[in-house]
Amino acid sequence: MHNPVPTQPFAMMRYYLRPYRRRVWLLTILLLASIGLQLLAPQLLGRFVDEASGGDGGASRLYALAGLFFVAVLIQKALFLVTVYLTEDLGWATTNALRADLTAHVLRLDMGFHKLRTPGELIERIDGDVGQLAEYFSEIVVSLVGNGLLVAGIIVLIFLEDWRIGLVALGYAVVMVTLLRAVQ
Repeated sequence: MHNPVPTQPFAMMRYYLRPYRRRVWLLTILLLASIGLQLLAPQLLGRFVDEASGGDGGASRLYALAGLFFVAVLIQKALFLVTVYLTEDLGWATTNALRADLTAHVLRLDMGFHKLRTPGELIERIDGDVGQLAEYFSEIVVSLVGNGLLVAGIIVLIFLEDWRIGLVALGYAVVMVTLLRAVQ
């Protein structure tokens, strides 16, 4: 007897991601590192501009900051590519398991069910709809979660620069999220 698959969306996602816990953790770490570098690069650039315009630092300090900026951007882009690859791979692995479970379920159904549906309809439901789920999963992780964390990091950096501007940025973010949720 097999374990019943949960029907709630997040419980189902956890069920199919459970065998890939290590990959999920690696993906989380890489995504956080990529976002951290996205936040660090502008800080390095700002320090470079401040030192270049202030004339306090020598040329060697400016070269070091420019080099750090370049390396940070390169590593961030590489991490982003690896993150996208892992997300796609994880999406396909989990949805293939879902396809296998759906196929096994359909094959266990009685003949009356199969007489009511064409083979093409069943294939589209099992493969096509699940393929859209794979696309959804990869887009959600990289886009929604990544951008949400990036915005949170930007707001924290703004707070560190000036708490009053940080409050304005936080208020704006709350209003925008509220409006976006209302539009949906």
